[in-house]
Amino acid sequence: MSDSGIPGGTQVPRSTRAVFAARTAAVVSLLGVVALLAWLIAYAPATTQGAPTTSAPRPRSGTPATSPTAPSPSAAAPVQALVPGSVPSLVFQGPGVLLVAVIPGGYPNEGRVPSRLFLTTDGTHWTDVTPPQRGENGTYPVFEHASFINSSTGWVSAWNLGTTGVTIFRTSDQGKSWTAIAAGRHSEAAGAGELIDLVGPHTAFAEHLEPTAPSESLAVTTDAGASWHTVYRGPNPTPAGQPPSGPDFLQIAFDGPANGFAAGGLPPIEPFATGPAFFHTTNGGSTWTPESPPLPEPASDCPGILSPQSAAGCAYSLPSFEDPTHGVLAAVAAKSGLARIAFDTTGDGGASWKKTASVSVTVPVAAHPPGLGGLPILPLVSMPASGTWWVLGWDGTTLMSRVTTNGGSTWKNASAPMPIPGTPMGFGTLDGSQAVVMIATPTSEQPVVSMLVTSDGGQSWHQLRLPA
Repeated sequence: MSDSGIPGGTQVPRSTRAVFAARTAAVVSLLGVVALLAWLIAYAPATTQGAPTTSAPRPRSGTPATSPTAPSPSAAAPVQALVPGSVPSLVFQGPGVLLVAVIPGGYPNEGRVPSRLFLTTDGTHWTDVTPPQRGENGTYPVFEHASFINSSTGWVSAWNLGTTGVTIFRTSDQGKSWTAIAAGRHSEAAGAGELIDLVGPHTAFAEHLEPTAPSESLAVTTDAGASWHTVYRGPNPTPAGQPPSGPDFLQIAFDGPANGFAAGGLPPIEPFATGPAFFHTTNGGSTWTPESPPLPEPASDCPGILSPQSAAGCAYSLPSFEDPTHGVLAAVAAKSGLARIAFDTTGDGGASWKKTASVSVTVPVAAHPPGLGGLPILPLVSMPASGTWWVLGWDGTTLMSRVTTNGGSTWKNASAPMPIPGTPMGFGTLDGSQAVVMIATPTSEQPVVSMLVTSDGGQSWHQLRLPA
């Protein structure tokens, strides 16, 4: 993003529903799972029985092919299971909408053929909303991330392997039409990406990540992407052994043009990130203050650093807001195969937090190289609406859902066999019944990725079917 000044503009308030669950960042995008999946590939036991034929996320590579312009396909196609070898990813969960991106034929075809984008507002009916794409230098872009302020208005970022350029596609009619703008570039290194957070029709933040450089920055636009102004370039140096003074490769989300938060996320954007870490800004990301919302008891189980040597792990989710002052976040502590989750609420825009509800769920302890302990795998959480919160755990063969629709006063527990064994890597929900989870399955040959959906609060799961 360029460092041009921010033009003047009018901030359009978001509706109550639109403010809630503004963005789940890399929680549900390929960017947030590549590093963790690479670790799972290396150290988790291989699973072959029942594995789907879907390629897994990996560091980008491949030789581009000549690509003409790809038109936007029709949404009136019959529904079918994913094409064998295709790579699906959940790129956005937000205000009444879920988006899934698909690389047809998997990573060998990345950039060779147009990626596709599907949208649902009810969890059952999926529409192909793929923007028209034009090949550049013989390659097509791959959809990386998205952000919507309501079910109709959103932005989707896409990255081109051949040019390393980023394009943002914008829609205000639920994907029926799109406009495209150039939005800088990033490398093809694992974990690199451009995460966007739309807070109004013309105002958005973009988080640029280059973990292997390492470098990061946060930029803002108030003129629908015509110009960008960098507001943050990572934390200032701190003495060895001290936590960073600001967000350091954390997920960032804003509840308006000034009020923002940074957290490790669930799952974390980096599997061995500093944790638990949580920061708050009230000036649009220029400066950040560390905060400590209540953790599950006992908080003494939480190490300062989540690492392969840790026997316990803790993390915060990004908060979701139902209006400018009332929000909720999840704080998780996992140890010895059990995760405890506290849901903290605020009534003052995140200036203070109090523990409102708590629940527990089973999670596995992953295998490690000789001499290292078991890294606690953290559960996934989703907060799609005011008082509706999900927790997803698993034990390798069973998915365990904990769902409340009344702010934690009561919980519905559901356990169901996993149609496809593996590790949940991304999770999105629409309400107390509809959910989708991205599953990564290590195999003896090549890891695979699939999507499972439920319409009954986690009592049963089946493979996602999309328009042909």
